[in-house]
Amino acid sequence: MNALVVFHSRHGATEEAAHAVGRGLAAAGHKAEVLPLASAPASLASYNLVVLGGPIYMGSWPKELLAWMACRKAELDLARLALFILGSLPEDHAAKLRSALGASEAESLLPRIEAVARFGGRLPTHGASLGERLIMRLVGSMSAREGIRPVQLDLAEAEAFGSSLGSSQGACPHTKIHA
Repeated sequence: MNALVVFHSRHGATEEAAHAVGRGLAAAGHKAEVLPLASAPASLASYNLVVLGGPIYMGSWPKELLAWMACRKAELDLARLALFILGSLPEDHAAKLRSALGASEAESLLPRIEAVARFGGRLPTHGASLGERLIMRLVGSMSAREGIRPVQLDLAEAEAFGSSLGSSQGACPHTKIHA
């Protein structure tokens, strides 16, 4: 199986997770190409599986990924499709992703998504803008007051997700987005 893992990353955590998914696919005996969204191939015809990943950022999945999916709906209909999400707060990220997809031109792909996984997140220690740092501080202090602990990025879970995608020929044991 030829797999393509496409990711959108602002500060590197999603890129690390994408490479872990690729390692899991390779460990299951499949060829996996891991690319940032800006370097994604013009054609998806040579891929049996497409895995897309991005963070839940400011309550939404990256609009760039949604637009890319909308532009490639016809090709994505011909391949297996899976998604992964990064997010530090313990909330229903699949519901947020379902909502973002439902409000986009990629809505018709919802039933085609085999699996969605969430690997936690990691707040950037450098490279964040002043606005991002202020929001992180505000959310962090509000979460601490409410006793909410951030979910840390789990690269082993990302690799296991890739392995499960590579070892299954049909549906995967992870969260179904359209259920």
